[in-house]
Amino acid sequence: MKILGYIPARLGSERTKAKNLRLLNGSPLISYAIQTCKNSKRASQFFVNTESQEIARVSRELGMDVYLRDPALAGSQTKTDEIVIDFLRKNPCDAVVLVNPTAPFLKAETIDAAIETFVSTRADALFSTNSLRKHALMKGKPLNFDPSGPSPRTQDLEPIIYINFIICIFKSAAAIENYEANGSFLYKGKTEFMPMTEEQSVDIDYDIDFRMAEALMQRSGEDPRYHSSVR
Repeated sequence: MKILGYIPARLGSERTKAKNLRLLNGSPLISYAIQTCKNSKRASQFFVNTESQEIARVSRELGMDVYLRDPALAGSQTKTDEIVIDFLRKNPCDAVVLVNPTAPFLKAETIDAAIETFVSTRADALFSTNSLRKHALMKGKPLNFDPSGPSPRTQDLEPIIYINFIICIFKSAAAIENYEANGSFLYKGKTEFMPMTEEQSVDIDYDIDFRMAEALMQRSGEDPRYHSSVR
């Protein structure tokens, strides 16, 4: 089974300017995802998927292959469906793995476990998830507690499961078929969900996230890129 993977990394960012190249503990943020993907043993090949020549240069210097997408697919309104289908049409494979460039604590073993789950369950899609035990509302209505009775303890609440988009995997044939028929494919077909630890799910979007991630790295004294042996 040919499984390709890519790290989606555009230069523009609405919340933190050029965050994929911003230094985190002395290294570009994207370098953490690159090294983690290089350590993965289950994917045939990984790419950085970008429109940016600058990101491409840094990625190649770090030993990662690059897929240069059309700049028209790099806008803030561009949908994940469009980027995946563009990649699949030019890089035929049985399945594609997306790895978030802004999750510096993700481990290669987790990527491989996600692929194993995807293959063994014969899924059309897989998403990594987290759970949250909070008193949650949806459109002003309680989701996981009854407001007419005593307020439940946080630890007694039914957890809310949410997709964190750290890892996504899609079966290529199903994705292309659904996209051509419906213009979308992410949530169609047999879908599996894989829980992740909170640490590996740290996702950097804002300046404060950089500061918190740096504090975690400096406190542990470890570089998360080298928790696994390089294949």
